[in-house]
Formats: sequence, C-alpha cells, structure tokens
Amino acid sequence: MAPKKAHTFPAAHSEPASEDVSASRSPTQTAPADQGSVRFTPVIGAPEDAIRPLSSELEAAAKRRGLAIRNHAGEPVDSILRGYFDASEDGGTTRIEYVWDVLDENGNRLHRIQGDEVVPDESGSAWGAGHAEAMRTIARKTIADYLAWRQHGSG
Repeated sequence: MAPKKAHTFPAAHSEPASEDVSASRSPTQTAPADQGSVRFTPVIGAPEDAIRPLSSELEAAAKRRGLAIRNHAGEPVDSILRGYFDASEDGGTTRIEYVWDVLDENGNRLHRIQGDEVVPDESGSAWGAGHAEAMRTIARKTIADYLAWRQHGSG
C-alpha cells in the first residue's frame, strides 16, 4: 500500500479591518467569543478527496465558535493539532477512526482527541466515495472536543 499524502489546511479567511460588519448583523446576532488560535499540521492517513470536506468544515466550525486557524509556523498559537486517520471496510460499512494530538508550540503532547464514525459503504473500498458527511462530522466533533478540553482544564 502506497503511503497517503499529507494535506495542509487552507488559510482561514479574514475580513478587511476597514469593513464595518456590525451593520450587516441583526441586533440579536453576536460574534463568537475569542477562543484563541490553533494550527493544524498536515493530516496523515486519509486521501486528498476525504480531507477536502474535513478541512472546509474545520475552518467553518472554528470560525462559528470563535477559534482562529493559523497556517504559518511563525505565528504564535495556543495549540497545534496533528491528525491521524484510518479507515476500514467491513461488510457494507466503513469505520473512519481519527486521532488528534494536541501539541504545544514545542511539540509536546498536551491532550489527545480521538473517535470514529461508522458509515454505510457499498463501494467495497475503505476510502470509497460518499464519506464527505462523516468527515464534516469529525471536523465539528474535533472543534467541539478541543474547545471543551480548553475550557475544562487545559491549564
């Protein structure tokens, strides 16, 4: 089996500082509280087409929750997340397992986030088509789990 290529996440988009976004918000709509910043290292173990929906949803979920994603190694961040993925097919279902090591800027592991998603699969291939929603779900869980850890005892 050939090694799977690592994928780097796209840069988070930011609005120009001069733009007044408050006028476009309704009075009940508020910006999420600042939850700090993270950087994702390239994901290991998942193919490019599986990483695209993960990457997009990580960015969207982080933005919704007030967590900034930084992509440049020189930018200070609160944590670095290194992701590992594996998928196995078993009789019409695929189990996508994931692990995120939460690291400090020196590479020391502070925490581990892990889980899995089981999805129906008729392709006969562990990374077959149709796993985009599972990857988006993993992204939302990852951001939620990371923020819960930060809130309840990251130090």
